[in-house]
Amino acid sequence: MLGQPPFSHVTEKALIELYHHISAENNKNDRQKQYEHILSKKLDLESQRPKKLHEELGIELAICILRKVIRTNAQDVNQFMWLVANLALLILTEHSLIYKSVHHIIDSALDVDKLDYVPRDLRMSGVDASLPEFERILGSFHLVLDNNKFKFLPSIRVLKSIEEFFRQRDHLYKFVICHHRVAKTDGLLREIVLELAREHFGKDEPEETPDPYLLPKDISGLWKIIDLPQAEMARLPSPAGDDYFAWLESQYLQWDDSWLLSVLRNYYFGIKGKNGGRNGIDNETLMLKVTELLSNRKYYQSLYKRFDTFLEVDERFRKEMEQSGQVHDIDRTRLQATAKRVIETFLDHIDPDGADIARHDLREYGILVKGTGALLSIICADFDIGELRGIVSEAINGINNEFQLDSFFEIKTKSLEPGVKKSFKLLGEDSIVDIGEVSGIATDLLRSRYLFPPFFVYVYREKELTNQELREIRASLGIHMWGAIHDWLKSQGG
Repeated sequence: MLGQPPFSHVTEKALIELYHHISAENNKNDRQKQYEHILSKKLDLESQRPKKLHEELGIELAICILRKVIRTNAQDVNQFMWLVANLALLILTEHSLIYKSVHHIIDSALDVDKLDYVPRDLRMSGVDASLPEFERILGSFHLVLDNNKFKFLPSIRVLKSIEEFFRQRDHLYKFVICHHRVAKTDGLLREIVLELAREHFGKDEPEETPDPYLLPKDISGLWKIIDLPQAEMARLPSPAGDDYFAWLESQYLQWDDSWLLSVLRNYYFGIKGKNGGRNGIDNETLMLKVTELLSNRKYYQSLYKRFDTFLEVDERFRKEMEQSGQVHDIDRTRLQATAKRVIETFLDHIDPDGADIARHDLREYGILVKGTGALLSIICADFDIGELRGIVSEAINGINNEFQLDSFFEIKTKSLEPGVKKSFKLLGEDSIVDIGEVSGIATDLLRSRYLFPPFFVYVYREKELTNQELREIRASLGIHMWGAIHDWLKSQGG
């Protein structure tokens, strides 16, 4: 897809996470400052609504491609091409309400992108070969005016087909995208990108001036290309016109999965050649992760693979929470919104009649905490990704120290979101209605979210762990998760 970095969202999220790590440091070196400058300028990450990397790069590349198309066509078609180009850019940037409405055709809960990849990925993975009723769904869309806003809405007449599509999407995320092995590969790549970047930032020597027509052969190529349109024009023989478009095109054609795999292979064989194996390597855990990712050797074991095993973690978490009795010690008057929701979930579980703040949002869906899945799954869904990453990281450090392990984790709460809200609009016979008024699909998918692990953990020890040892680690993880969440809540309460 236009503007997507190598391996798509995995590396994009790693780059954002790396930015927040660097921005929190007080003493930054030149390499870290350059990285912080590149990402903050491009994505406005400190604002309330930061931009998405792939969308910003996609718009930049679209502008370049469309300008090139206009320049290389005959004069008599230039005006038409100019109109098409500007219409496309107005839609991508959502210049007005009508353009925003058109953009929702390719960027909404039910858009052409999802209608494409959901059935395709389910079929290719062997999970489900059935297809959505494309003609019925697409043929039912109408352009309507709702509260002075134009919207493209599907008809309520195809409700059954829409429900089936959202169920298929749910199956794709739960059984393919969030499969424990897929999550492991995502987590390995994220860890490797972060660690290679830290090694790059830790070097004192000045960076070499790269060939202007080739991406760097190290991890810095992941972010240096983001700044290319402005930084490199002066170094080109002819910065204006078709030469520039051809150069920019060549840069992004290199920026793909194969380029990143080449960077990892260069690292792997470079280290292996110098050391003759893993012994003596400064960063042995990084080498283990690179080796497993490239060679498919298994070093890290899944602490749990399915929900039934994750319940061992959750059960210990529940017991630790109930036995501690420390929830009532927290000053709830000073808590922010997220912490209030978490506390309310605890209190609903411990003492349904004892809460003195607003009921948890789950009440809106008629869900009772007990008997509806893992308490940890419900609680983790309340946190934003940054808060949850810090909490899980603290718990993982706890089991690493206790059992002498090396571990990493991959959070999947965002991927487990239902995909449709109760406020999703349908065109009824006489009016516009919310899908929540006529269907239980949004509620059903929300409930099923809590029947899935919110994160996966992968552990390594030189001697393979036995099943009994894995059970002990799962129980310990539940204890450490309660400790980490309780520490966080106390910090929020002041």
